Amino acid sequence: MRRSVLTLISCLLLLPIGCGESKPLGPPLAWRASDSTGGQAILLGTLHRGVSASAVFTRATWDGFDAATTMVAEAETRDIAPTDFFSFAKLPPGQTLDQLVSAETWTELLQLIDGISSYDLRFLRPWVVSSILQDDLMASSAAMDVELLDRAEKQGKQLAFLETWQYQATLLNQIPLADSAQVLDYLVAHREEVRRQIEELILAYRLGDLDEISRLAELTGAVPPMDDPVFDLLIGQRNFNWLPIIEEHIGSGPAFIAVGFGHLLGPEGLLQKLQEKDYQIERLD
Repeated sequence: MRRSVLTLISCLLLLPIGCGESKPLGPPLAWRASDSTGGQAILLGTLHRGVSASAVFTRATWDGFDAATTMVAEAETRDIAPTDFFSFAKLPPGQTLDQLVSAETWTELLQLIDGISSYDLRFLRPWVVSSILQDDLMASSAAMDVELLDRAEKQGKQLAFLETWQYQATLLNQIPLADSAQVLDYLVAHREEVRRQIEELILAYRLGDLDEISRLAELTGAVPPMDDPVFDLLIGQRNFNWLPIIEEHIGSGPAFIAVGFGHLLGPEGLLQKLQEKDYQIERLD
């Protein structure tokens, strides 16, 4: 539960999870979805930060992106005003972070978190501090979603979003504070292990190895078991909400749709749901 929430927080909020820049090592997590009338879209499973498009995109992927008239992403997360974000990031009245985490974690955080006073740190939700700490640990600036949105904008594509960042933050705030605090306790105590595990997942992602991605996603908790309430909160229900919107974009395509890889794969993933509705699904090479 702790690691699944941790990794899903980073996937949901476009946080860095570390990877060097290079050329593609294998096929990307990209599929062409086509309907019976000729409508089509490319569906890309992303790691939101830590990997650039150039590190995973093949020529076929770039061709699909360049041909699209619409770029679809999960949410517009560029240029979020700090004051707007803080309205979601602050703890409820009467709660403080030093009361939620262990004494050992709080002492470590005072040493690990730069640029935030101890007074202000006390009033941040645990998932916010987890994201800041991961940022410091991984120190990666590549942001695939932002890169693709900026490129699409320059090409004059229409931009569309499946939800708002405020809705995403609201979902994270639905995770019980005790669980989020356990995530932060775990991350502080095992931060080097977390770094290594996620870097292994990134390598598998860059190789395009679906079996290894699935194995590591289960090991790291990047995709929790389907009977975990976190799965329904952050993946299952959102996939249900997104599916009709994605169908509209396929029908009016060509479109390029980029969502976290955990939303595409598995029996509850968007690829499976589209196949069940008789869409043709073909992986790009």
